[in-house]
Amino acid sequence: MSVSAGRRLRESLDLALARESARRGLPLRWDEREQQHVDAAVRAADHVAKLQSLLNAELRGEKRASIAAKLMAEIRLQDQVVADHLARIQIGDLPVAKSP
Repeated sequence: MSVSAGRRLRESLDLALARESARRGLPLRWDEREQQHVDAAVRAADHVAKLQSLLNAELRGEKRASIAAKLMAEIRLQDQVVADHLARIQIGDLPVAKSP
């Protein structure tokens, strides 16, 4: 069984945090707010993967334009959700994005 998109994202973020921890020589961990953003980004990444699978099946099958368009729109929306949550996580010296 393959690793989910969400799990890959979580592993990538945890590796980035571990690298930053090693660079600073300090034990770093996600605070409660950051952990919530990580969890939400992971869920959204898994949603994107599921939606992409549905879109791929639709394009191989009946190719209903209205269904494909709705799936693509939802994929774009969920991609933005992932980006929004990741922008709220601070790793290293990069500043956390300000709320819109």
